[in-house]
Amino acid sequence: MELADGYNHTTTFLCSKCNATLVIPERFHSPLLYEQLRAVHQPSETEVVQIKFIVSDIDRNLASCDAELMSLNKTLAELDALRRRLQRLRDSHVALLAPVRKLPVELLLHIFSLLCIDNPGLSITTDPRTAKFNTTMPTINIARTCSQWRKIALSNPHFWSNIVVDLGSRPWNVKGLADLYLRRSEPALLTIRVEANRPDGNFEPAAYDEERSLKSLTKDSWSLFQSLLDEQPRWSRASFYLSVEIFDCIGFKEFWLEGDPNNLEHLEVNWTGDVEMLEDAMGTFFARFEVAPALKTLQIKCFESFPLPFNQLVRVQLLSTNPYELKKLASLCPHLKELEIHEICKAYFSEGDPDITSQSLEALSLTFRRFQALDPFLSFLHLPNLTALSLHMKESDNGSDTKPKHKKEFVNGLKTVLQRSPGLHRLSAEGDLFSDSTLLEILLLISPLQSLTLLPHTGYDTLYTKALFDALHFPSAQSASTTPSLVPQLTHLKLEFAEADTVISQGKPTLRDRMVDPAEIVSMLESRHNTLRHFEFHAATATFYEELEDFQPGGAYWERLCVLKAGADSLSVTTVFTKIPLGSCVDLDEEDEGAE
Repeated sequence: MELADGYNHTTTFLCSKCNATLVIPERFHSPLLYEQLRAVHQPSETEVVQIKFIVSDIDRNLASCDAELMSLNKTLAELDALRRRLQRLRDSHVALLAPVRKLPVELLLHIFSLLCIDNPGLSITTDPRTAKFNTTMPTINIARTCSQWRKIALSNPHFWSNIVVDLGSRPWNVKGLADLYLRRSEPALLTIRVEANRPDGNFEPAAYDEERSLKSLTKDSWSLFQSLLDEQPRWSRASFYLSVEIFDCIGFKEFWLEGDPNNLEHLEVNWTGDVEMLEDAMGTFFARFEVAPALKTLQIKCFESFPLPFNQLVRVQLLSTNPYELKKLASLCPHLKELEIHEICKAYFSEGDPDITSQSLEALSLTFRRFQALDPFLSFLHLPNLTALSLHMKESDNGSDTKPKHKKEFVNGLKTVLQRSPGLHRLSAEGDLFSDSTLLEILLLISPLQSLTLLPHTGYDTLYTKALFDALHFPSAQSASTTPSLVPQLTHLKLEFAEADTVISQGKPTLRDRMVDPAEIVSMLESRHNTLRHFEFHAATATFYEELEDFQPGGAYWERLCVLKAGADSLSVTTVFTKIPLGSCVDLDEEDEGAE
């Protein structure tokens, strides 16, 4: 509304319920105002008085607006606080209805055990590439959830007994947190893992471990390490991933309490750094474990004649070794049952053939890059009581620069091992190790075989063939065939393959073109339904999974699998519908699944 005195009244509604308003008289602006602002206009004395009056008038209006805003903001703040209180009250009442409150204490204990015993209850680590500190403490998170969970956590020292610590420097008190876990875990036995990585991350992502490991520790880090060393009598599983320089320091007596690690069952040690210091530094460190009556499992980077109780070891894992070292190890470990080797190093046999004999070894796992690494290593093995053999060829080198003679020598060496191990009943082979005909020759040597796992990489089409499944097919009772059945005691069969690229392109066969007819697989299953207890078939593909839809619900062979399920052996059929990987799993007897 235009007024005679040059004002408009601007009305703002504050409340739609009571129609409260705020009315501000707003002076008309002269159209010359903005032109004067753009020009170099010098106000006259009369204009100065008028401008000051206008500014004063506007200030009063601003004050009125500010006062009203303050009142409204106060009301909004009170309303927001009220809403938060109501939301908390609602959440509290809804929490009373949460299904988790119905869980019995026994089930909670099982869940918490998976979180804090099978996995670290405290993990303080450093990502060496990003220098980011990673701290997880599920035990404390459980303890501060509610009074019941807190009571459970505080009354179970085992929940505080699994600790992983990186000794790299931290901007906060790590020792205080570690000491809390050590106190709360008493008197339970401890599982500890100690690392020392550089926290700066100033190296290439592909840097060797030597570049990532610290060569020395700060005073605070030594204090933290001392707390862990003081708990040596309670160690059950201890793992150390440190540089040789640090091992050299902690080998000195003043770092250790009196007494032996009488409860230590598992020792894992890996090192980086100056190999010239290795014998002295690691020898001094391992001397602390020379008397460890409970020690059964050892994992080390490589074998040396360290002062360890080898005569009582049951399981050994070596990151690398050669035949001569392995021969010494076998002679020092008369009770060794399981041996896992991650890399076989080539050796020059100037000292004669290192025959490796172990009467006690039952399970052997070998990882290698090339067939040459096992030539003539396999022929040196004399393992009459071997029951399980796992072979893993690393995929990065799979088939690269492989000469037929090397693969043939590998197969001959493997046959030698199998002939010397008549009781073998578990075989696992990963990599393009065999063709179908070669595998059949091998299976003929291990009639007692009960479990077979195959994971070829790119050469699956030469392994999973009609000839293979025909050979695995059990003859029917009415059959007149006199040919002995292949691996008649087989109860567990797992077949896998990984197809890197299944895109249909010119001159490139599709997955279905390369795969054996699914009817051959199902027919073999039907023939062995009285003996086979577990069958799995997994495929990792780069494109769609419809090539394997025959094994999925509604597929061409789904009904035949369901018939097996309805049989006397209570076959259960499970399918995994994912793009990569795709899996089809058939369990013929769930009760026997754990026997694998």
